[in-house]
Amino acid sequence: MVIVVIATLPTLLGYNIVIPTSEMMNDKVNGRLPKRKTGDTLQLFRSYDFSDGKWAAYLVVAADDRADIHPKLAGRTCWKTTDIAVLKEMQQRWTFKINSDADIATVTSTFYLIRDGVVVFDSGIVADSGTQGIQMREYGWMQPTDKQAVMDVLTKFKAVKWPVVFI
Repeated sequence: MVIVVIATLPTLLGYNIVIPTSEMMNDKVNGRLPKRKTGDTLQLFRSYDFSDGKWAAYLVVAADDRADIHPKLAGRTCWKTTDIAVLKEMQQRWTFKINSDADIATVTSTFYLIRDGVVVFDSGIVADSGTQGIQMREYGWMQPTDKQAVMDVLTKFKAVKWPVVFI
């Protein structure tokens, strides 16, 4: 009984415990990324075929990002979509300008893309009211070319209400 109360308390408060346990493709995570340089634009998900396999995307909001998170994403720490239309919209609209000379060391929230139970893409993500972007070791800090695109897609994700989430 106590375990149930402890496990459901984070959910009642809007917080999940997220544990990444999916098989990682190791050197193949983010392996489809083309070579680019500072100033180039990049559609990160162009090479993925969302009609083949079982896909999911997760936004995991870190505790220190909750105060600044966009209001439409407040109240939960884990957001998910399996909707192929949303994933295809992300594929089309999420175009980023690479700035490999810049890094934001305080990016602590994470974006995961999973195919058939395997993480195929992960990055740091900022989804604040005023700033959105992705931080990757391959490219550094990248901001979207369309300032609404990231939030338009992320606000279509559904809140995960399970107390413990295994990604």
